[in-house]
Amino acid sequence: MIDGINITLSISPDQIQQLLDFTGFHSETTGEILHHRKPTAEKFGLLFIIAGKKPAVKVKGSVHIFANKGKHNYDRFTLSRFREVVSDLSQEISPLDKVHGIEFGVNIETSFDPSLWIRNLVAIRGQRFNLTDKPRKCYAESKFSQIVVKIYDKGKQNSLNRWVLRIELNYYKLARLFPNGLTWKELSDPETWRYLGVKLIELVEEVIFMDPTIDLTKVPERDQMTLKDGHNPLFWERLQRKDRPDRKRKLFQGLVAKHGTNFTGIPDMIRQEIDQLIDIPTPAKMAQCYQFVDQKKDTSFSGSYEKMEQRYPLLTCNNEPTYPDLRRCIITDVDISNQKPKSRFLGINGLRRLLETDPLKFFELRNARLSERWWNCPLDIQIREIAHSIRNEYFNPKHNTRRDISRLTIYPVLFDVMPFIDPMKLRRANF
Repeated sequence: MIDGINITLSISPDQIQQLLDFTGFHSETTGEILHHRKPTAEKFGLLFIIAGKKPAVKVKGSVHIFANKGKHNYDRFTLSRFREVVSDLSQEISPLDKVHGIEFGVNIETSFDPSLWIRNLVAIRGQRFNLTDKPRKCYAESKFSQIVVKIYDKGKQNSLNRWVLRIELNYYKLARLFPNGLTWKELSDPETWRYLGVKLIELVEEVIFMDPTIDLTKVPERDQMTLKDGHNPLFWERLQRKDRPDRKRKLFQGLVAKHGTNFTGIPDMIRQEIDQLIDIPTPAKMAQCYQFVDQKKDTSFSGSYEKMEQRYPLLTCNNEPTYPDLRRCIITDVDISNQKPKSRFLGINGLRRLLETDPLKFFELRNARLSERWWNCPLDIQIREIAHSIRNEYFNPKHNTRRDISRLTIYPVLFDVMPFIDPMKLRRANF
C-alpha cells in the first residue's frame, strides 16, 4: 500500500556518507566544486539528499520499488514486505524519524479495461481530472492543497498481460491526515495501514464517473437530464455548497449504477485488496496453528477454531471478558464499551471505532444492513444508516421482536413455537 516517502533523517551527513556513496560534490570533467548541486546517493530507487543551511539528510522515493531491488512496483506490496524494507533500512532510517509526505494506494486486477474507466472519469470534489491518454500511458490526476489523486492503468504502463488499475493518494503535507505527526515506526503499524485504507476508500467513493454503456434513449426522461448534466465536468465545478453537491453526486452515481453495466464494485475490490495487504494472521488462522492430533488415527482436530479462541484467550490476546465494564450491542453483539454507559445498541461512535479496529466486521455489517442506494454515499452517511438499521430492528413496530414473543405467552397458540425461535432473538426480548 505505502509507496512514496519523504522523510527527514536524524542521522548526520557525516554518518550517512560512510554508509552510502554520494555524488554531486564536484564536476566529473573539471573537478570544480559544485556548490549548487546537492550531494545525492541512490539505493534501489531511494534518493538520500544532503541539503539545507544546516545540512540534514532527507530520503525520497518509492519503498515499493526498493523492495523489488529498484525494478518495478506493479506487484502486491504487503505489510510484511514493508517491514522487511524497514529492517533493510535500519542503519539509515531511525524509528522516530519524522515523515513529511507519503504516497499510498493499491494495484487491483479488474474485469474491465482500466483505461476505459479512466477515460470516463468526470470529477472529484468539484474539480475535473487532468487526463493523459497515450499508447502506453492512461493517467488521470487531480490536485488539491495537500493531496494529489492519481488513477492510472498500471497494466498498460508496464506492458502486463492483465488489467491492473492503480489508485493512489500523494499527501505532500500530513497536517490533516496525521495532526499529531507521523514517524517511520508508525508506518509499520497495521492500524496505520487500516486508517490509510479507510481514507483511500472514502476518496474513491467521491470519484464521479460515467458509464459509456448507458443508452440514454432507454433511460426514463426524468433521469436523462441528470445523466447529461453529471457527465459534464463544468456542472460539478459550478456547484456551491448550498447546491448540496454530495446529494447530486449520490443521485448521479446511483443512476449510473442502475443503467450501466461496467465499473461496478470498485470500492469493494479495494477493500478486499487492503485485507490482503494487511496480512496479519486473524485469530481463527492463529488457532489453526494449535491443532489437537489424535495419535491413533493421526487426524487433525476438526472442531471449531472460534471455540478454541474462547478457551485460550492468550492465543489471540483476547482478554475482553476480564474487563468489568464490557458491554455488547443487543442486536449485533459488538463491543460498545466506548459508548455512553446506558447504550444498548451499536451507534455512530461505536461504528467508527469498529471501522478502525475491525474493518472486516464493519464491512460485513455494511453489506448486510445497507441497501445499494446508500453504497455511493459518503462514509458518514453510511455509518448513520447502519446505526439506524440496528435501532430499527429493535423498535420498528412492524418487526418488534419483544412484542411478537410477548404475544405468544399471552394469547393462545396452536402449538408451542418457543423452541423454534432464534436464541439471539429471545435474548434481545429478555426471555
